[in-house]
Amino acid sequence: LDQLKGKQHPDALAAASHLSGLLLHLREDLGEAEPLARRAWEGSLRHFGPDHPRSLCASADLGLLLLARERPKEGEQLL
Repeated sequence: LDQLKGKQHPDALAAASHLSGLLLHLREDLGEAEPLARRAWEGSLRHFGPDHPRSLCASADLGLLLLARERPKEGEQLL
């Protein structure tokens, strides 16, 4: 999807967000999940703004991931 539409296309951002969730919950691979979750969050902010539902979900996803990585100061700011 990244190659077809570009890494910042809304569909690619949504896919990155879903993939980060899968990595987090199924494989517990927090290190691999974080860059995907961060990309989804930053791209959603750029494309949709901070109050859009996609941005809010991406923010919560990244916040929870950061909490799981024992980085509460960063994570709590996003929740």
